[in-house]
Amino acid sequence: MVNMKQEPRKETLCCPEVGDPPAYPYGLRVCLSEESLKKLGVSSLPSVGTTMRLEAVVEVCSASENQTAKGSERNLDLQITDMQLSTDAAQTLFGKD
Repeated sequence: MVNMKQEPRKETLCCPEVGDPPAYPYGLRVCLSEESLKKLGVSSLPSVGTTMRLEAVVEVCSASENQTAKGSERNLDLQITDMQLSTDAAQTLFGKD
């Protein structure tokens, strides 16, 4: 597995960063809706900070349950922290030798 955490950015004179930059690149967070949680068989939400595997290592960033006029809605946000691409997978997906 390869840790996908970004290196801290150095500020430039013309464009200083505002606030703390995200620890992981954009697009490495998985957000699962109520429907997705049901499909995956998740009956109870894990605690924030729990580490799980999804062909990658993820950290739970947010777990919430809200009551709406239509009933209960749950959401689970997962941050991908480590991932690996194998040669076999690349060949299958991209037809490369």
